[in-house]
Amino acid sequence: MSLGAIRSLLLVMGLSMSVSAMEATILDVKEVSLGTLHAGTVMNSFTVSEDGKRVACNASNGAKNFAFVDGVAGKEYDQVDGPFMKQNGRNALYRARKGGKSTMVMDGVAGTEYDEIAANLLAYSKDSKRVAYAARLGRKWRVVVNGVEEQECDEVGGLALSDDGKRIAYTTRYAGKWFLVVDGVRDKKGYDGANYPVFGSDGRRLLYYAKSGDKWILVLDGAEINQYDEVDNPAFSPDGKCVAYSGRRGNKWRSVINGIEGREYDKIDVFRYNHDGKHIAYAAQLGTSWCVVADGNEGKWYDEVAGYCWSDNGTRMAFVARQGAKKFVVKDGVEGKKYDEVWFDLVFSPDGMRLAYKVWQAGRPFVVVDGVEGSPETEISSFGALIFSPDGKHLAYEAKRDRKCIVVVDGVASKGYDMLYMPAFDGVNTLIGFGVRERELFRIAITIKAK
Repeated sequence: MSLGAIRSLLLVMGLSMSVSAMEATILDVKEVSLGTLHAGTVMNSFTVSEDGKRVACNASNGAKNFAFVDGVAGKEYDQVDGPFMKQNGRNALYRARKGGKSTMVMDGVAGTEYDEIAANLLAYSKDSKRVAYAARLGRKWRVVVNGVEEQECDEVGGLALSDDGKRIAYTTRYAGKWFLVVDGVRDKKGYDGANYPVFGSDGRRLLYYAKSGDKWILVLDGAEINQYDEVDNPAFSPDGKCVAYSGRRGNKWRSVINGIEGREYDKIDVFRYNHDGKHIAYAAQLGTSWCVVADGNEGKWYDEVAGYCWSDNGTRMAFVARQGAKKFVVKDGVEGKKYDEVWFDLVFSPDGMRLAYKVWQAGRPFVVVDGVEGSPETEISSFGALIFSPDGKHLAYEAKRDRKCIVVVDGVASKGYDMLYMPAFDGVNTLIGFGVRERELFRIAITIKAK
């Protein structure tokens, strides 16, 4: 049967497997050595920038610790936490401690020393040009933005930078009350408690929730909204025009979307928008049953739902459901094949035409793409995502065969490595990342070619 005939048959069957996935595929792997890893390298500390171009980890040299960034060792410290990198990997950042003092190190340059730097209060702008964190000197805390200290306070509760890095907001405790500080200016009104601030994508809008007595209030753009016994899951749409959160009164929760309350439920899970923010979904519980509420419409009720997601254009919706002991994917309201386990990280291709997810059946994991089951693997990375190429024609993921880590692209396996970090496509036909073989670190580029 010809390739065209196979393609036509698959389309009739409702499967959208790409031509490139059906053709014989060759993976052209090119490696550039970054040198031999230090003997004390902490192998589970590796982090790769989301664009796949930079890598960092930390290592131990007896009693001392240091960071490796792109194969270059940094200064020794008593303790190193991190490193951390954002999308473009512009700044490799880690927290270090020496002689009882803590400092933040950015691209090898140590900042001011403090008595403590908070482990959970670190914020990046999207372009990585601005970095903010909370630090303590004596009994006083302050937020530090690109090395510049903001005003002192008794405690810092939550910290956020706008995507463009031009604005900063955080909650602080001062004289027994909690205040919001925006761009260095502290609000006049204090509260009994306050949670993390959240910026809209354009940086103009800002929300947080604050406690007054035994009630929680959502504060949106400086205005107090309805009071509830508890507020949770605040989220702006990607375009910043829609605001959603859940509010509890007594034992019942309601969704609140652009100020409009939905029906009561026993529990409400996080809100998820599509790419342009025109569609929204959340999971809701009544008794022991769950459903996905998409654009205000309740779906079928199941024993459990999770992993609900939209295609970028909002025309398609999928989630994982459990009925009894079996799990399955529900796509556009249609239930798929039942498995022992289905991972929650469902992925649509950028055009929304393809869907991939990881399953477990009869003791082996494998990937399902467009309803077609791939070959069983020894192990599929729980952390490595399924990645579609920008044009949606190729799917890649990390797996393990014969105790070696591999990248599988359109069903074809790469050569094996001891450790592998392949987070990104660079164009439509090339994957980039890093691998370790016999303690040698390599920068890897995998080009997808048709035979």
